[in-house]
Amino acid sequence: MLNGNNAKQLKSVEIKEWGQLVFLNNIKRSPRFFRLRKAITKEKDLNSLNSFANPTIKSIQRTKTP
Repeated sequence: MLNGNNAKQLKSVEIKEWGQLVFLNNIKRSPRFFRLRKAITKEKDLNSLNSFANPTIKSIQRTKTP
């Protein structure tokens, strides 16, 4: 069984080896980023569906007013 110190050492080794992976996992768990990611994937899905169904819809979507 790991005591506190061993767990901390293991964690720091994990972070050193898998720094970006840990960072990405933290982002995935963060609710703010999760909502953002969800919105991005939803938009991608809509765009791919629209372009598949009707190619002209995508060009209309691109010309949104700022």
